[in-house]
Amino acid sequence: MLLEWTQNFDNFHLEVGRLIDGGARVVALIKLVGLIRGTDAPVSQPVGAVFDDFRKDGTIGLARFFLTWDEAIAAAGLPE
Repeated sequence: MLLEWTQNFDNFHLEVGRLIDGGARVVALIKLVGLIRGTDAPVSQPVGAVFDDFRKDGTIGLARFFLTWDEAIAAAGLPE
């Protein structure tokens, strides 16, 4: 599904704004950036992610995504 969505953009990439160490969880404050395919119209959307349930084999057990940075910080139970 993500691949289908990103195919609508040229030069699509993620920019990490900030990583917050919350002990048992990590919050990633990210911007989705690109150009609408075939145009010079820029797109920039902030999204937040909370990762937790880190496993011994290095994988992430749970990843939750949010439409705003504030929502991700609040969901992680961290002070803004």
